[in-house]
Amino acid sequence: MPETTYKQATGLIREAEKISNLPVRVTWDYTLQVGAVLHLSEAQWSKQLRISVKPTRPDIPYLVGVQCALAIRFYTQREQRHLTASQVSRDKAVSEFRELG
Repeated sequence: MPETTYKQATGLIREAEKISNLPVRVTWDYTLQVGAVLHLSEAQWSKQLRISVKPTRPDIPYLVGVQCALAIRFYTQREQRHLTASQVSRDKAVSEFRELG
C-alpha cells in the first residue's frame, strides 16, 4: 500500500489493531468487484485483519478506513455470533450437499 494511503488511514488502522489485538494488513486484489473487503472469517487462523482493496480505486484511504471501522464495530460489539452456524445448520448443509450427488 502506498505510504500516503497508509498515513491517511493510520488512525483507524491503529484503533482496529488495538481493539482486535491483531495487525491490519492491506493487500491489493485486482479481481474485486467491490472497492474493498474485510476478511473477518480468516482472522482467527491467520492472526491478522486482512483488507483486500481494488488498487485502481481513487478512494483507497476511505475504503481502508471503512473496513477498519467495520472491524472495530465487530470487536467492540462482539458480533462473532453472526459468523457462526449452529450444529443443526451445519448438519442441514451437509445433508443437502450429499443430496446433490
